[in-house]
Amino acid sequence: MGWGGHLMWTAVARNIERSFNQTCKPSEGSIIFKNNPLFRSDGSYNLDIGNPKTIYLHDGKRVKFKTKKHVIEWICNQFGIINNITLKCEIYLTKQEKSNAENIIKPLPKKYVCIEPHSKMTFSQARIYPFDKWQAVVDALCNEVQFVQIGASNSRRLNNAVYVDIPFRESQELLRRADLFVSMEGGLIHLANAADTKSIALFNSYFTYPSIFHYPENIIIDIALYRDQISGYKRHELYQKEADAHDPEEIIVAIKNNL
Repeated sequence: MGWGGHLMWTAVARNIERSFNQTCKPSEGSIIFKNNPLFRSDGSYNLDIGNPKTIYLHDGKRVKFKTKKHVIEWICNQFGIINNITLKCEIYLTKQEKSNAENIIKPLPKKYVCIEPHSKMTFSQARIYPFDKWQAVVDALCNEVQFVQIGASNSRRLNNAVYVDIPFRESQELLRRADLFVSMEGGLIHLANAADTKSIALFNSYFTYPSIFHYPENIIIDIALYRDQISGYKRHELYQKEADAHDPEEIIVAIKNNL
């Protein structure tokens, strides 16, 4: 499970605390849980993160999703939490992390849009969107919008954007100050939710139900053309085909409409 998955578990922990007045003892550690008061070694609620009953998909060459509900809501349901579920991830920076983030952010303008053109593909190769189309988005708006690129330090850099090399956790502070975040669905979408920043999130045919990762405040851009044929496949040539067919003008308009 990646950091995005662990961020969703922080929302589950908050719902457990609200429903049962208990803190959680997680079955595995994560940098995402660091400094979070809901996760304790002496927590009274044993949170088995690896339990197959709380995993929202059947893994394999072609993933099968178990639900149309948001993953946070679905997991909470497995614990008997049905009502008043909050879809809010949480991350708690240390004083040192806040200081480090402040030093990185200080030279940036007060208003900016974060963009991530290289979604992580460790679990699936499906998060494909052409770099030149991200560049077209930036070029179309760079005279009115300051773009700040985040993501892996060895990734290709966008022209007309400022690249910021910042650790994942500390990215929360960068996202918190951003007007918007734009990316394919991935871990940083969940971090933006924790930062109270709206995202414009691209979904493709891999996602049988985009609703499983959709936060109410966000904007979905669904580029899927072949969902019935290829949803759930971790690799398929049609992901590239539908990405190539998509008009980035839809992203440009979405950014303009949400600033």
